[in-house]
Amino acid sequence: MKRKRNGVIVSAVLLATLLILALFIKGPLRSPLIIQFGIRSFRTFSIVSWAFVGAGGVIFILASASFFREAGRAAISRNREEMTRKELENASRSYSSGSDEPEVVRLRLEELRKENPSLTSLVSRCIAQMDEMDDLQRRQKGLIESNDAIYLNDTIELLDNTERHICRNFRGVINRCMVLGKGEEMDISQVETPLIDNESRLKDAATLLRYSADWINKYNEDSSDKSRSELDAWISIIKETLEG
Repeated sequence: MKRKRNGVIVSAVLLATLLILALFIKGPLRSPLIIQFGIRSFRTFSIVSWAFVGAGGVIFILASASFFREAGRAAISRNREEMTRKELENASRSYSSGSDEPEVVRLRLEELRKENPSLTSLVSRCIAQMDEMDDLQRRQKGLIESNDAIYLNDTIELLDNTERHICRNFRGVINRCMVLGKGEEMDISQVETPLIDNESRLKDAATLLRYSADWINKYNEDSSDKSRSELDAWISIIKETLEG
């Protein structure tokens, strides 16, 4: 940025110098030049001087464009950093009252990763679990919408509850991360239990999707058979594990 600014200053000085020289040739130096070199030579001097002014103008425009383009990029970068900082601050403030809200938990994890890069692997693992949960919810909603299976809307609520359970499990992980010193390594064994539980909840949710698809296929083959015994049994199991 400093080099580009210096380039603008140098090109501006050059342009000003060439412009002054051209004006002097056109003004005070006109008569002496004509007397000394003749009218034809004077015209040549005049044309050349203004050509140099034009070239200097082009150089100045190019240098200015490069400088302002770089300045614009720097400003955008600063704005992004400021927005990210504010988001992280808001995440930290709101986490105490929204520790089971996915958006809040995700931002809090990102904040911890920025504060302590040694947590990158652990935070990535947590976020991967959240991403997997998001994908399961998306696929279940797609399954229901594509089959107009509004009778399975209760499974959407169950997946939402599963997601909140997973986020609450991250409380212990986040708390352990918060007490680490700068650059201190996390003992993964101290946070393995909630992460393993999350993996189990994700597997249960994936099984729920399979039972849902099986029941839809069964219903489409024989709409008179509306029994959801297997699906309902699995829903009950998930509810028990979430409450337990």
